[in-house]
Parts: sequence; structure tokens; C-alpha cells
Amino acid sequence: WVFKHPLYYSVYEELLHRSINQKIHLCLPPMVRHEFLHRLMIAEVIEDGNANSHQQALNLIKRDPSIIQKLTRTFEIYDAILSCEMIMLEDNADVFSLQMDNIKKYGLMAADAAIVASASYNQIFHIATNDSDYERISWLTVWKP
Repeated sequence: WVFKHPLYYSVYEELLHRSINQKIHLCLPPMVRHEFLHRLMIAEVIEDGNANSHQQALNLIKRDPSIIQKLTRTFEIYDAILSCEMIMLEDNADVFSLQMDNIKKYGLMAADAAIVASASYNQIFHIATNDSDYERISWLTVWKP
């Protein structure tokens, strides 16, 4: 469903295969997991015909939180992610402190600064993203899928 996007399916598939074959380690910081789940939920509400836009879906969920409990594909994808060979990174006070430093030093928004902080704290020096903001970080190699 979400991984079958015509532009990104082959990229997702390749990343998962390379992770399974232990050629790379996939690490997910909390900010990425939260944003990904949020987008999955919104996408499913829209795809099911309950809303036409992100904002409509969000408003609908706010008015009727029981919609979340009826989601199916979101939970299936979440379970599939948990079954993959991925390292789930965690936050702590040190990561939060690094996040604040990254906001000031690199002029990053909070979410991007949190991802960079998590990478730094966990000694991760490569990131796969199409977000050019990460190119400001000299020690971080950006791979564009």
C-alpha cells in the first residue's frame, strides 16, 4: 500500500533487502517513527474516502478519535516494520540537548535537529533522505533515494 508508491517502491524494497542481507543497518529515530505513523494514519483515512486532504483527515480524527481504532493497513505496516531488521533508536536527555545545539548551530527545524541529534548520539554518519537541509551537516553523508 504505502510502499507501493510508483516513485519510491523500488527504493524501499532495496533498502529492506540490503538490511535483511546485512549490507546496511536501518536505524529509526523516534521522530521518524512518529512522523511515519502519523502520515500512515492520515493516508489511510484519505484513501478510505473519509477525507480529501491532510487537514480534513486530521480534523476528522480530532473530532472522532475512534477512527484510529478502525485503521487496519496502518497497523499492518507497523507490524511489518517491527518484524524487519531495524534498530529502533531512543531519545534521552543527551539527545534532547544535542537537538537544541543542532537548532542553534545548523539552523534546523526541531524535527530535523532531533534526527541529527539521534544520529550524532548513536554515531550514525549516513542518512537516506531527499531533504536537502541535512546537507548542512558536514559530518553526515546524505544518500538521496
